[in-house]
Amino acid sequence: MPSGVKVIVGRNEEENSIISRFAGERDLLMEVVGFGSPITLLKNSFDERDIKMAASVCVRYSNYKGKAEVRIGCRERWKKNLFIEPIKEEFKKYLIGGIST
Repeated sequence: MPSGVKVIVGRNEEENSIISRFAGERDLLMEVVGFGSPITLLKNSFDERDIKMAASVCVRYSNYKGKAEVRIGCRERWKKNLFIEPIKEEFKKYLIGGIST
């Protein structure tokens, strides 16, 4: 992320399960409501811009290709929902190892 915050996105059900277990008290988990979705983990210190950008990444890698509802919380305690568009191409410069889809 531009702020230096780490975002981890699951690529399949097994990774989603592992990522969920890594979530700490100060982390946020995200998933798209009602569609196949990666679990997205936002680590530690973050602001509202980071939350929106991570939610947008979550939508991009979900099975939904439009503005979607993203559930945000920690360890099954969902705190809020955002309706957000999938992120555009600019995020790819932040990927580790240039991995993209």
